[in-house]
Amino acid sequence: MATYEQLKRNPDSRVLFNNRITTMNNLYKVVTGGKSAFIALDTEHVPVENETNRILHQVGLTYLPASSTAMMLNPSIPGRPHLSDFYDKYQLQSVTFNIELSDQLREDLIRFRGHVPNRRPSRFGYEQKINLDSLESAIIEFIQSCSNSDPNPDFIIVRFEMAAEWNYLSKNFPRAMPYFSSWIDLRDIGKEIASVKVLPRRVSMLQTFGYHWKDIKGSNRNGSADNAGDDTVSTLAIANVFFYPENQDKLRSRVARQKGGKTGSLSLDDNKIVLSQAMGTAEIKEKQRLREFKKTQSPESDFDSLEGGFYRALLIGILGNKYPNETTKFSAWAFP
Repeated sequence: MATYEQLKRNPDSRVLFNNRITTMNNLYKVVTGGKSAFIALDTEHVPVENETNRILHQVGLTYLPASSTAMMLNPSIPGRPHLSDFYDKYQLQSVTFNIELSDQLREDLIRFRGHVPNRRPSRFGYEQKINLDSLESAIIEFIQSCSNSDPNPDFIIVRFEMAAEWNYLSKNFPRAMPYFSSWIDLRDIGKEIASVKVLPRRVSMLQTFGYHWKDIKGSNRNGSADNAGDDTVSTLAIANVFFYPENQDKLRSRVARQKGGKTGSLSLDDNKIVLSQAMGTAEIKEKQRLREFKKTQSPESDFDSLEGGFYRALLIGILGNKYPNETTKFSAWAFP
């Protein structure tokens, strides 16, 4: 994985890498210039046999035109914002590239991970299946199509936590780099606003600004893994809310409570957010675990499944209360 020090020195990446926007004041300047257009980038990648051996699985790009960036200077953020409203209002354009995996890679993922990630379908823009060799050309084609919307655009690449994206940008689609004049890791802006070194993650950050976690993550009905295209839309939503002074105050208050490090320091709303997210995540993981387990079971062995074990334990509890002297026999029968 390319380090930031390597990117600074590499002739192919150093020009773009050294044009890094890290403060809210500089972000204001590029927006007030009237020619800056944002393109958010997100990559989804999975480890195979270990964390260091990762494969690129999906790439998402979302374009925010220069004509729309000016709207950020006078933001109107509703009490309960929605990503779909943000997407429509700012005339975003999004694409999700699904990397086709070879049969060997699929077999390796199943062998080492137990499955191939089933990603949620994108709620925005369009999706396209593509092989890795064609990815760079497809990304450049998307960027060039954005140029048709803005005369002489000044493209700025945007991401929340940029390290992995820099790795794939420099390794898999380096010819896209010259199209960008500068880049933003929105964590830099958030850290400057709140005067801290550590920020909440992307989903938690958006929840702080009023977005519901189900709106951010999307439905698990047709897939449970993150969608790169959707994540780029939510990334631009963070850039948008940073322009709203009230949200800057919310961020400062949030990190101030975190710095306090006290269990009871969260507000009622924050506690509701944390609890609902934890319950939702736990429920999703448990359902996935049961589904995967059921696949390995025959119909005759349902009673020996995880669910069967739960009901057997429940039955033992009921019978044990009624016939306390027979509990050992019941346990021996239920769990031979």
